Amino acid sequence: GGSTAYPRYMAGLSLSNATVNGSQFDLSGMGVGGDVNLSQSTVVNGISTTNFVEASVYGNVDLSRANVSDGISNNSFYRAVVGSNLDLSNADVSGGISNFAFSSVTVSGSIDLSGANVSGGISKYAFSSADVDGNIDLRGADVSGGITEFAFIAATIGNDLDLAGADLSRGGLQPGVFVGATVFGVL
Repeated sequence: GGSTAYPRYMAGLSLSNATVNGSQFDLSGMGVGGDVNLSQSTVVNGISTTNFVEASVYGNVDLSRANVSDGISNNSFYRAVVGSNLDLSNADVSGGISNFAFSSVTVSGSIDLSGANVSGGISKYAFSSADVDGNIDLRGADVSGGITEFAFIAATIGNDLDLAGADLSRGGLQPGVFVGATVFGVL
């Protein structure tokens, strides 16, 4: 089967506690007036390619406590706009966050990865040129594979980037990760 066709605008989308096939989930170019709720969902085949490209979500994107197999990658949120927060707290993201996943994303609130298990690390321009008005929170996250390969190059973070208690095993925090980045709060 092909992608699931959604209308170009919707009030919100709740797939909480669902099993979602990432390769058939397409909100690219869509306007969502409320929240996109995928909390506690299982996302098979990862979040990739066109899932949220140039989408405008006026509320939150909630992937808290979600299980995302095959990671978040390949421009999946490229030039997307999130009007509030992007929540990946306590999510299990096997395969990591990489390959321009959140490149050029605009988030009016914060990105929460606190307590998340990101096996495979955060790498390969994952947040390049991202514009986040609030915090990026990685407190207590297990980022095996570390933060590497220009993950935050040219990103703008309006407040703090919090790594307190984060486990960056098997990769650490490599030099060059923040080349050209602007952090207005505490790093």
